[in-house]
Amino acid sequence: MMNESRAGRQRFNLMNELKPLDCYLRDPAVTDIMANPDESLWVKSLGEPVRCVGSIPPDRVQRILAFTASMLNKTINDKSPEIDGILPLDDYPARISGVVPPWSTSPAFCIRKPSERVFTLDDYVRTRRAKAADRAAIIEAIGARRNIVIAGGTGSGKTTLMNALIDTIVTGAPDDRIYIVEDTAEIQCTARNHVSLVVEPRLSAHAVRKSLRFFPDRIIFGELRYGETALELLKAWNTGHPGGITTIHANSADSVINRLRNLLDEVNLTNSDDLIDQSIGLIIYMERGAKINEIRCLSKE
Repeated sequence: MMNESRAGRQRFNLMNELKPLDCYLRDPAVTDIMANPDESLWVKSLGEPVRCVGSIPPDRVQRILAFTASMLNKTINDKSPEIDGILPLDDYPARISGVVPPWSTSPAFCIRKPSERVFTLDDYVRTRRAKAADRAAIIEAIGARRNIVIAGGTGSGKTTLMNALIDTIVTGAPDDRIYIVEDTAEIQCTARNHVSLVVEPRLSAHAVRKSLRFFPDRIIFGELRYGETALELLKAWNTGHPGGITTIHANSADSVINRLRNLLDEVNLTNSDDLIDQSIGLIIYMERGAKINEIRCLSKE
């Protein structure tokens, strides 16, 4: 643990290095800030494509990563060339992931911060990122308490859509108690009655299992990556807690079921198709640009 005076200096140094990014870090619509090895600086805003906003010197990127690592009691150098963690500043609640040589030709990072504004389902239709029929299908599934899986690649807007769906739940079922588990604080929920846990990935299955002692109406999980967590979530959804939401990396709506099978294979579950069929009601596939590409209803009704 660093002493108080050193921590203060490190904080001052990091804040000073981040000054050129202050306008983006404080912009409520900005969700991602990316410094590339070629010195270009890119920004992604809510519901908008990534855009280049200028450049940032590699020595500044290096110092940002070094000061961040020091404050997190970590090291980043040629022997340990990557860092991942929460930016250690109350002024800027965000996650930072960075690399230095030899992993990259020059220092680089991506800062992801939670948007302060929810992009609603109406916004999706208004900006032509969803059809009116998509909006209607999602609202119907939420009202019918079908479990929803949002799929897509990195940066396709899965979490942004999840926040829109949670907003729809809060509007349509304001008395529902919502239990949320994620490993990085990105999910937004304004429900009057909700519990939100941010846990290490290795503890995510336990956190989902613990949800059953919190009397939830709906269980929402940030992103499925591990078999044990997938098993616990599907079991919870299928035992009296319908109407949940999760996200998963997949290349198409068709591949979501196979991706779930592969996760459940990690825990040697037999007859995983039965659990998947009984648990999943709707699949939403997102393409780059935060656009709804396909909606597939799996309800047997």
